[in-house]
Amino acid sequence: MNPTLGGLILAGGQGSRMGYVNKGLQPWFTGRLIHPALQVLQQECAHVAISANHDVPLYQTMGVEVWPDALQWVGCGPLAGVISSVAQFPKHIETIQILPCDAPLLSTRVVKRLNEVLQGSTAPAVYAQTRSQTHPVICQLRRETLVNLAAFLQQTGKHSIRRWLMQLGAEAVWFEDESEFANVNDVATLKVLQMTTSR
Repeated sequence: MNPTLGGLILAGGQGSRMGYVNKGLQPWFTGRLIHPALQVLQQECAHVAISANHDVPLYQTMGVEVWPDALQWVGCGPLAGVISSVAQFPKHIETIQILPCDAPLLSTRVVKRLNEVLQGSTAPAVYAQTRSQTHPVICQLRRETLVNLAAFLQQTGKHSIRRWLMQLGAEAVWFEDESEFANVNDVATLKVLQMTTSR
C-alpha cells in the first residue's frame, strides 16, 4: 500500500444508457459492479472514497467515505466528482488514483504502473492508454495540479476529463491488455462480461 496515494471511484453518473439505474450498484457475481474497483483501491491506497450522488446510504455500507458533488459543480460530469472530492482527502495524500465504477476487470497492476510512471515523470498526471483508445477516467493525479480545475470548468464550460488532462499536459501510459479495461455501459455488456469472466 502506498501511504501517500488516495483512491477515488467515480459513481455519480445518471446511468442513462442502463435505463437510469445506479450503475455501480448493479449485480456483479455475488456483489456489486463497484466492488472490484473498490477492492483494487483498498489494496493500493491509504485512503479510499466514492464519489456518488444517488443511493448514498447503500454506498456508505461499503466501509469508505462517500462524497456527493458540491452544489456549484452539479452538472459538470465526472469532473464534478473530482473537484468536489479533492479537498476532502487527508492532508498526507499527495496523489490521487481515479477509477470508474464500471470497469470490473481492472487489477492492482494498473494502479502500480500508473504510479510508477507518475513518480518517475515531471508530468502533472498520467492516464491509461491501450491500442484502441485512451482511458482518461483511469488516471492518477498529483494533488497540487488540481488547483486549476475550478478555473478550467468556469472558463471553458467543458466538462471532459480527457480535455482537462490534455490541457494539463498529462502523460499516457501504455497497457497491452485491452480486456482489462472493459467497461459496462449497458445491461447487455454487463451480462456478456459476467458470462465470459471466471470467478
